[in-house]
Amino acid sequence: MRAQIARCLTPAASVAAMAFTVLASGACSMSWDDASTGGASLNAPARRIHGTISGLAGMGLVLTDTSTGDPATDVSVAQDATSFDFAVDNGATYAISVKANPHSPVQSCVVANGMGRVMDQDVTNVVVVCTTLGFLLGADVHGLVGSLVLANAAQTLLVQSDGLHTFDPVPPGTAYAISVVTQPLTQRCTLGMASGVMTSADVAVRVQCLDSFLEGFDQSANLPSGWSITPLVPTGQPWHMSNASAYSAPNCARVDGTGNSFDTALVTPLISIVRAGAQLRFHHAYETEQGYDGGVLEIQIDNGKFQDITAAGGTFMSAGYTGTIAGGIGASSLGGRNAWTGSSGGYVTTAINLPPAATGKTIALRWRWANDGTNTVPNGGWSVDNVVVDR
Repeated sequence: MRAQIARCLTPAASVAAMAFTVLASGACSMSWDDASTGGASLNAPARRIHGTISGLAGMGLVLTDTSTGDPATDVSVAQDATSFDFAVDNGATYAISVKANPHSPVQSCVVANGMGRVMDQDVTNVVVVCTTLGFLLGADVHGLVGSLVLANAAQTLLVQSDGLHTFDPVPPGTAYAISVVTQPLTQRCTLGMASGVMTSADVAVRVQCLDSFLEGFDQSANLPSGWSITPLVPTGQPWHMSNASAYSAPNCARVDGTGNSFDTALVTPLISIVRAGAQLRFHHAYETEQGYDGGVLEIQIDNGKFQDITAAGGTFMSAGYTGTIAGGIGASSLGGRNAWTGSSGGYVTTAINLPPAATGKTIALRWRWANDGTNTVPNGGWSVDNVVVDR
């Protein structure tokens, strides 16, 4: 018998790690019996873990078996599946868990009876139950430089890169409305189709971020760096920073109307326009003698002459000029030109498509105000705030 057992051993074999059975024919059978195998026989037949799934509606469910002593085995489960299978060795331990939950819709899946040891028969009592949380609500961000904060209801989302960024799942029938809480420092991001009611599909709202020139006149009581004032007829009040009539506190740029004839312009630093379709927006409020005093917006392209924004090819999208300044003897220097004149009734928002000729060029903008030298309205003047060039 000892000789027969000896024939079963190899130089690398460990008697302590093996159990031997010597057959009548003289052949031998051996099995591993140390802790590393979990008691599994080398020649033991494979068994299966056959589990059931309920409630699965999404795609992307991945289950994993982290059996003791074996590499993890993953099983990708088809959408709407009702069962799954793992192959395991007889005698092996198993630990079934969820590696990836489903999406579209977003679901949370939990495993019951997921741990145990295979003992000479298939395992059939493992159950996976999936619950629907909702559908994905995402922000598909393009062109972002810096940080952007978005919100949907009470949830905020910090975004620092392009791509799809998602909020918590939204149940079907629930309203959503994505908004911008904080814009990037040097950009302005706009949303497309940002609100609605969640149906039975994921929603990705496009967010387009564009390089911007921004000035709110709020950093100090002085004119911002790079801005300048050009007195064209220097007998009246110049533009100045005012904290008495700002659209957004604390300051705006303002020029006060007087009974003197004067013409003065507030001029931006040079601004590079890097794309076609660039736009300008600003808030402003004016009180003038209708048809006699008023203001215009002018543009300089690549060190050319300043000209009216419309003459250069710009087009108003909102709150454009409101009348024509009278000409003739005693008229202001804007006589005969279309302008903002009369009363705005408070702040309005003017939006302008910049001239196509500005694309790829450097521009300067100026807000030009002129009085005709006669009576003006009480508290007359022009306030400008929150200048934004999406460039």
